[in-house]
Amino acid sequence: MAKARAALISAEASITRADANLEKARAILAQKQEANRRKQALVGGNVISEEAAEEAQREEDVAKADVSVAMSDIDIARAVLTDARAQLELEETMLRHRTLFAPYDAIVIERHEELGTVVRSGDPIFTLIAADGYWGLAYVDEARAGFIQEGQKVDARLRSRPQDAFTGTVARIGLESDRVTEERRVFIKGDRPPQRIYLGEQVEFWITVAQLDQALLVPEAAVQGYDGLQGNVWTVESGRLHLRSVRFRHRTEDARLEIVGDLPEGAYVVTRLESGLREGRSARVVEAGTK
Repeated sequence: MAKARAALISAEASITRADANLEKARAILAQKQEANRRKQALVGGNVISEEAAEEAQREEDVAKADVSVAMSDIDIARAVLTDARAQLELEETMLRHRTLFAPYDAIVIERHEELGTVVRSGDPIFTLIAADGYWGLAYVDEARAGFIQEGQKVDARLRSRPQDAFTGTVARIGLESDRVTEERRVFIKGDRPPQRIYLGEQVEFWITVAQLDQALLVPEAAVQGYDGLQGNVWTVESGRLHLRSVRFRHRTEDARLEIVGDLPEGAYVVTRLESGLREGRSARVVEAGTK
């Protein structure tokens, strides 16, 4: 490409030189024409010989021919310049074909080929990671993934930095679940990444799917026959035990279920299953933390 650029500069210089030669030829032509005009006038008065007049005419004709040659040289120089520009564009195109550009600002984390290696089409040469992106992949059980939506807040904790808190948002939810593990893939985009990141590091994610200002919660261990929607809980009503079928909605991180209906007013839910629970048996409510 440097050689093509030098040829282009030479062609441009040739144009300048040809323009100067044309101006010189035109100036000489003007001089010869004026001299010929005067001699032709003088030959009519027998002041000079006809031979001198013919010589002046020949000199004017030669000057005209020199102007034509100079104009032809300009045309040739322009053609050479066009060819030099085309050759430079070709070399620049070939150079771009042999130059690797990352599609984004990136960090090279692995080089797959060494200098001098013949690279076939499609072979990876470098592995890159985006310098301004920080992503995580969460595998969420299908039974708990139904309330996850794009844009929800995410709290994260790296295994290598358990004392530091990082945040992000749900950017994308995979449309296909794993048929073996029965998990859904949730892609998290971090908004406050650490200074140095390590690919493949394990992270714990907490996705906030809802804020419950007021809720009736029961430990999942105290629910019988829970199917993800409903189950049976023991209640204390007017001093007697009853087995009630109730519906649930959200599940907290500490494995408590939110009861959303089918519970009589004034009923207390038994939070710890004990042996001997049966319908209609007398029971007494004890607040948590008392004996």
